[in-house]
Amino acid sequence: MNDYYPGTNWEDDDRGWDRAALAIVLESARELNSTDIAVVHRGRLVADARWQPGPVAAAEVVESLPDGRVRQDIASAQKSVSSVLAAIAVGRGLLDINSPVSAHLGKGWAGPKAPPSEERITVRHLLTMTSGLADDMSFVAEPGTRWDYNLGPAYHTVKRVLAAAAGSSIDELTAAWLTGPLGMDASGWVRRTWREGTPELLRPAFQYPDGEPIEGFVTTAQDLARFGLAVLRGCMWNGTALGADPNYAAAMVRPSQPFNPAYGYLWWLNGQNRYLAPKNETVFEGSFFPNAPGDTFGALGAMDRMCVVIPSLDLVITRSGGLAQERSAAGSAFVRSLVASVCAAHPLRRLP
Repeated sequence: MNDYYPGTNWEDDDRGWDRAALAIVLESARELNSTDIAVVHRGRLVADARWQPGPVAAAEVVESLPDGRVRQDIASAQKSVSSVLAAIAVGRGLLDINSPVSAHLGKGWAGPKAPPSEERITVRHLLTMTSGLADDMSFVAEPGTRWDYNLGPAYHTVKRVLAAAAGSSIDELTAAWLTGPLGMDASGWVRRTWREGTPELLRPAFQYPDGEPIEGFVTTAQDLARFGLAVLRGCMWNGTALGADPNYAAAMVRPSQPFNPAYGYLWWLNGQNRYLAPKNETVFEGSFFPNAPGDTFGALGAMDRMCVVIPSLDLVITRSGGLAQERSAAGSAFVRSLVASVCAAHPLRRLP
């Protein structure tokens, strides 16, 4: 049945899948610095592969668990976690995403480089990457006039808004609203500390303007698959709604602004005719995941960490580890190849 949800343990089922093709996919992923991969179809595990971290992946490891799972900071894939938390805040009547950020955090939230546009920046602008703030929180455009993928505190301010709206810490509300109900027992927020070997490009993602460390969401591929499954089911878990606002939940996986149709509310979207990639002004023609169904959407982060959801195939694919391949200007070829290869082995894709 398609409404299956895992309890403490997952139920396995790979019937109808091309097992030989899946084995090749997993072996390739292992060779390309993956620590674990989970493939979930109709709520059940098709693949749950775990490997000891390699030397590159080890630099990013938070904790290796006794059962072989690896807890890691999933980098920008956390943005989609924050988006679902925002959906729940809206559903609880705690947040209006059209409200100014300053209504929740007060004047000067953008720090010493606060632009004159600060009071006009809304929560929606942060969720859609249209705040007009650069990674160092300097002013680069009027809010709502351009899309620019943010690696710094501008996006992360969403978490501060959520905490202010809920009257509790981001840790407390995440446990109460999301990780607790979903049984994500290895997941939570950890304050980031700069590590030797971290790409300099990511430095803005380690500190808020007031000097406080930024939170990274740490999880495992298996816990992240629970998150993806809940989103796939309409922000439901085991027949119980998580409390997400239905209008927000639908809108977060649709184009959110005209500049990059492949971006919703902190989710990457497939099925559009063009897209922008992170930190690149080039317009790329075609779909973001060219060899996956048009309804595919994903939480994507540095080092090729991912949670990809495909409703039409009732499929969730997650991966953590170190960088698999150097990224092209258009984004990660590895992530696209992994998604395409898993889709090709899917029972529906194998029908004549």
